[in-house]
Amino acid sequence: MNLRHEFVEYMPEEIKEGILYISIPFGTMIHKCGCGCGEKVVTPLGPAEWKFTYDGKTISVHPSVGNWGFPCRSHYCIDRSHVRWARSFTKKEVLEARTKTKEYRRDLALSDFLGTLLMKVGKETLCRFKFTGRPALSLVSLSFSLAFLP
Repeated sequence: MNLRHEFVEYMPEEIKEGILYISIPFGTMIHKCGCGCGEKVVTPLGPAEWKFTYDGKTISVHPSVGNWGFPCRSHYCIDRSHVRWARSFTKKEVLEARTKTKEYRRDLALSDFLGTLLMKVGKETLCRFKFTGRPALSLVSLSFSLAFLP
């Protein structure tokens, strides 16, 4: 199955079969499931979400699209606007993938927080803090340490 792409600002009310709608302002892609079941597939764009590549003619989406919550449980890649089928995941594999994604999002949020903190408190202050290797403990310690610095 081939997908045609449309760059849009707002998603249309009716999502048509065979079209991948991409809204860059809202960081979202939507299409009908590649298996033909008619389910609407929403793929958010972002560092811890999906990404797409546009070569001027076709769209490729990464990572793959796993519709584990749909009755069809379809799994496919969108490569140069073509749906390429991938193997189904076991329940254990789905859980592992979701856990990894959740951990990546947490690490990304921590990284963003520390980058913002670095800009606010300055490099010298942050360099006096030693990380414990445990993000939650480190953040509590960092907050406590910074509150009592001159």
